[in-house]
Amino acid sequence: MKFGRNKPDITELILLAVIILLPILIFYAIIQTSGPSWDMIVRQLDGRTLLNYLTHKVSLKAAFAGEFSNNNMYYFEPYREPLSTPIFAILGIFFKKPIFAYICITYLVYLFAVYKIGKDLSANKLLVFSLFLNTYLLYFLFIPNGGEGLAVAFVLLGIVYLLRKNPISGLFLGIAVLAKYPAIVLFPLVLLLEDRKKIIKAVLLEIAVLSLWGIIDYVIYGVPFYSLFESITAAGTVSGLSTVYASSLLQVFSYPLAFGAVAIAALLIKKEKIRIRWDHRTKVLAFGIMLAFLGYLVILPHNDPITQARYGFLSSAMLLIAVLVLLGKADNKIFWLKYAIALTAIAILIYGLYSAFLLGNNAGVAYYNIDKNGLYVHAGNVMDSLGFENCRFISNAWVPMIYTGYAAYSPFILYTNKITIPTVSNTLNEYGINYTKSSDNIVPTNYTEYIKEQMGYPILFFKNTGVPGSFIPDLNSSRQVYQDNNFTVYLPENASCFKN
Repeated sequence: MKFGRNKPDITELILLAVIILLPILIFYAIIQTSGPSWDMIVRQLDGRTLLNYLTHKVSLKAAFAGEFSNNNMYYFEPYREPLSTPIFAILGIFFKKPIFAYICITYLVYLFAVYKIGKDLSANKLLVFSLFLNTYLLYFLFIPNGGEGLAVAFVLLGIVYLLRKNPISGLFLGIAVLAKYPAIVLFPLVLLLEDRKKIIKAVLLEIAVLSLWGIIDYVIYGVPFYSLFESITAAGTVSGLSTVYASSLLQVFSYPLAFGAVAIAALLIKKEKIRIRWDHRTKVLAFGIMLAFLGYLVILPHNDPITQARYGFLSSAMLLIAVLVLLGKADNKIFWLKYAIALTAIAILIYGLYSAFLLGNNAGVAYYNIDKNGLYVHAGNVMDSLGFENCRFISNAWVPMIYTGYAAYSPFILYTNKITIPTVSNTLNEYGINYTKSSDNIVPTNYTEYIKEQMGYPILFFKNTGVPGSFIPDLNSSRQVYQDNNFTVYLPENASCFKN
């Protein structure tokens, strides 16, 4: 069942439907059992704040420092990639908690891009979707962060038009950067269009997309590309350098290498010589793999094992396109290859679904689920029992606590005279002053008093989630009033209850 006018095979159609639909169940199972990820929650909060910004209820500048309206705290992180924020804002009109809807929509965009790359390479549909719906990509493109799925989708569309020697590829590569910053390493691919006029058009499209981004940032923050600079500064300050983990490399490269080996073996079985023609397609793939890998090498030392694997998504996707070409050649000679790969993919996906549901039976993991009576709700109940019901507090897990409905503050945003991250400190120096009072928004206008008030907030510190305790000023000098296996509550000197 290649892309074209061939009559579809019923067996292939069934296998294809299973491969495409099963991941939706996996996404749902993960969200229901272990809850949404930290970054996904941030993106929803950013979208909600943007929606209220557009309806003139809250300022994005004030929201970054924490602002209350109608007993809700608005939160906005300016260093996040911009594309997901308006999507979440729109979804927030129709869904109270739109994370699963966002995952499904980005998954559909990704499916369309996979379809397009397969069609342009004249590959078998089963091979295409079996490759690009592997466990590594499904998880890291759609669960931890939420931007990678869209980024790879637009990169694939950019590759499609590069293979067609169409300058519109610059548009899609530009949009990919709006979804996830690392995609910018693939910008030089448009130089392979060869024709000078086409190259200029593609570069202008890339610049046009980035210019739109710069203009939006200028309107919101007063500085073009502010969110990009914030992201680079914050990442470099917080992460530091770590070792390179073999487990991360295996996750990134295991699928391309394994299926590449299958393709080569299949070709050798049929005594088919592997001839690599240095044509336009080969140049695009080779250059793309090199750029993606170089970009991954830059990011690699700055992250822990999980995020190291997450940032290898471009390298893995580019390698899979090359593997698809090899598998396409093998598929012409060995009819059973596509079925073997499809059945393997289904087995892996079923295992993924089983693992996701299994998380629900693991109390240590399911305890973090926000939508159930989990860890964050329990922590909020403890705060209430200590006499701090509806009071503001500091937490190293402020994002899920805000999402759960509590008045949590980031330790980076509080204690600005002892701030850890310079970029956030600069932001507060610029935006933290001159707050105003209204019926729905009560924030002290005197910045000095505002800081003194914050110094009296209780501290809720989680042991196994959130930023390290060393990032919370005055944690050790505060009095411990509660402790269990998951979190601790501290009261600084002169602690008071400040309500919305």
